[in-house]
Amino acid sequence: ASWPEAYHDQAFMNNIHGQRINMDLPQRVGSGYVGRHGPDFLNFNDKWSQVLNMLYDHNGSVYMIDWYDANQCHHRRDDGHDRSNGRIYKVVYDNEPWTPVDLGAHRPEGWVRLQLHRNEWFALQARKRLMAHGGDAELFSLIDQLLVQTEDTVHRLRLMWTLSAIGGWSQEHGLAAMSDQDED
Repeated sequence: ASWPEAYHDQAFMNNIHGQRINMDLPQRVGSGYVGRHGPDFLNFNDKWSQVLNMLYDHNGSVYMIDWYDANQCHHRRDDGHDRSNGRIYKVVYDNEPWTPVDLGAHRPEGWVRLQLHRNEWFALQARKRLMAHGGDAELFSLIDQLLVQTEDTVHRLRLMWTLSAIGGWSQEHGLAAMSDQDED
């Protein structure tokens, strides 16, 4: 959300042997993509650093779990890894303030409509809630209606994933999607 355009639509990967976060630039090749190495996003300059997981929040902050250990490779010795160390980082661009969110205040119909939100985090969290809630004919109908109304590729994909996740995806949906003009 708050990050500069240069970081949008890039692939960030943890490189445990390079103690850094790589940024790859996806380039279209045929029907898929190839990642070309771009500038490193972050270099810890510390051989013990091993970022294992990254998560983002609704404000665009990125949380990183760093398994801080001198041994980077797995082996079977019980004493081979230091399990007493570890770090959690929060990476924020331009002092982005944290804002509270209460997705529980929404009803299931609101979670469906959050699939149209510009921020992927809201759509993902709402989809998780819908998966736990389950689907019904009313929700399936609302999603079908939104699928027809929106032309945005990302929004349509989110709606299809949601429909599938809550048990509403049918063979008819699949056949219609195969003949869609949008390749995605």
